[in-house]
Amino acid sequence: FVGRHVAYSLLRQHDLDDDDGDGRRREDDPSQRTIVCLVRPDKVSHEQSYWNAHVTDMRQLSRDKVCVKVMPYDMLDGGLTLNDALEASIEGNDGSSPSSSRPICVYHVASVFGPTPDPIRTAKDNVRSAEDVVRTIDEFRRRHPRSAPPRLVLTSSMS
Repeated sequence: FVGRHVAYSLLRQHDLDDDDGDGRRREDDPSQRTIVCLVRPDKVSHEQSYWNAHVTDMRQLSRDKVCVKVMPYDMLDGGLTLNDALEASIEGNDGSSPSSSRPICVYHVASVFGPTPDPIRTAKDNVRSAEDVVRTIDEFRRRHPRSAPPRLVLTSSMS
């Protein structure tokens, strides 16, 4: 649940950053920021339900529109599901043309964390997953040269 803590921290920081001290939003800031949480495919429904319930509470406490979107992630698919999330993050809300002004930061929190029956295989899979994340972000940057380059925060003790 480290990912949830990261998402909460980002939402809290966004709320603090939007205030210039006079109680009004900065003019250059969009009214809604989206956090996309990537989880294992079998966890998407549960995680989206969790965020739907908590975002409702957060909207009552914040003057911002809060949006947390949950998408599937397969750490061993060579970056396909991460690429889908990156592409979706730059599309307009109505599926229109990509937005080059929306900054992207990928927080790769963990792949498999904890004891497993085959720790050597798990370590190799975690390293491969981290390599795929770096490669996928670079390929995305090359396909979208007018967009701000995505940033990556990689937190993996094995990689």
